[in-house]
Amino acid sequence: MKPRILLILIVLGFYSASYAVLTTPKQLAPTNGAINQDVNALLDWSAITGSTGYNYQYDTSPAFNSPNFFISNSLLYSNANLTFGLGTLNPSTTYYWRARGRNAAGNSPWATPFTFNTVAGAPPAPTNVEPLDAAINIDWLGATFNWSQIAGATGYVLIFDDNAGFSSPTTINTSDNFYTSGILDPNTTYYWQVQSLNSNGSSAFSAVWSYTTGPVPAPLLSSPLNNATGVAINGTVLTWAAVSSATSYYIEYATNAAFTGATGTTVILNTYTLPTLLNNQTYYWHVYANYNAFSSVYSSSYSFTTEAVAILQAPQLLSPANIATAIPIVGTSLIWQNVIDALSYDWEISTNPTFTAVVNGNTINTNTLLSSLIDNTTYYWHVRSVDADTVSAWSSTFTFTTDVLSGINNQFNENGAVYFSNEQLNIKLNKNLIGATCQIINAAGQIIYEEILWDLNSQIFASQWSKGIYFVRIVQHEKQQSFKIVVQ
Repeated sequence: MKPRILLILIVLGFYSASYAVLTTPKQLAPTNGAINQDVNALLDWSAITGSTGYNYQYDTSPAFNSPNFFISNSLLYSNANLTFGLGTLNPSTTYYWRARGRNAAGNSPWATPFTFNTVAGAPPAPTNVEPLDAAINIDWLGATFNWSQIAGATGYVLIFDDNAGFSSPTTINTSDNFYTSGILDPNTTYYWQVQSLNSNGSSAFSAVWSYTTGPVPAPLLSSPLNNATGVAINGTVLTWAAVSSATSYYIEYATNAAFTGATGTTVILNTYTLPTLLNNQTYYWHVYANYNAFSSVYSSSYSFTTEAVAILQAPQLLSPANIATAIPIVGTSLIWQNVIDALSYDWEISTNPTFTAVVNGNTINTNTLLSSLIDNTTYYWHVRSVDADTVSAWSSTFTFTTDVLSGINNQFNENGAVYFSNEQLNIKLNKNLIGATCQIINAAGQIIYEEILWDLNSQIFASQWSKGIYFVRIVQHEKQQSFKIVVQ
């Protein structure tokens, strides 16, 4: 019986020790109200009888409920050590801490919280929050950066660059733990990190994170509506929704869905007025947006069909006749046939068969008087019809060559002669023309000089005449003789 009694007493003793009600531990260090504590502080408290382990908490809140700084909970530690290292704390920060014992019977009451302040120093590095590392399709019109707020930090330095080595970073100084950038390059990978600052210095930079911006968005087409019909062949305006910050747009249109042989042009605004289109023709069009050297993909393609209208005919040219020569340089008119339904006519004349440099105009008549032409020069001309909605194709091209001029021409025939000498116009007549009337007529048909000739040889001063074509007309009864002269 005695051995059993001894075993029972030993077990009861062990049970009594393991399930004894615990007293509150005495907290030793850091002492309550301690200042300038190392950021690698150690917590120390006295052992209590019957304890098989201890719990402790520390926080920057006296209520021990701050999730940003709540480091441990009552179940995290369960050992008999009396000293615990806290890792690296924030400098210049007030902390609260408390401990309690534990055994199989439960936990002791928490000790009264102690407070201590850490020594002043540079703050720790922030933790990156967003954009997430390796994020894609970040808005290139402005990325928002976020990082953890650091207690005791008075500011932050954010750097970001499109080079992983930060060779030419954008540097932002801010007192906030967030920042929204300006416009970035589309389709570009950026790298970023941040450090915290206070009066004692700066932290190391946080980890390097990257993100990639999204593309320039393709425009959304507006008008004409897709598959529209009866679209005007003149003055049709293509429109699309403007793309934010776009610097230009490239518009392309064609008469086939594959855009083979398409016509394209770059515009600044989100509209484009088409030139004259073909009658009753289906067109396809699309647009892409540019931001500096970056471009979107093409928009979706729209199509439309132009109106079916009567085709306006091109005029038939009449005068000067094709390949005509010796055409006067003054007083020449271009003449063509009238076209039914034409309201006016566009005309062009050029010394080049491709009409790269032209004199042109528009008239409601079927002729136009040309200004002075150049002598001994070949000209090309054509005309097209115009109505309220359209223009015809250009007519066929006619060509003519002007007179060869060389001062005052000498003219001779069997009835007499006209020649120039010593700035005088000399007129020599046969005797049967004595008493005839001599008239000098300019290109406008005006008589600028008139005289009855009683001599076989007469002189008229010509030094004050303007350049141009003149006619010398000799009139006797119902007969007349004309000579053409040109003053150049």
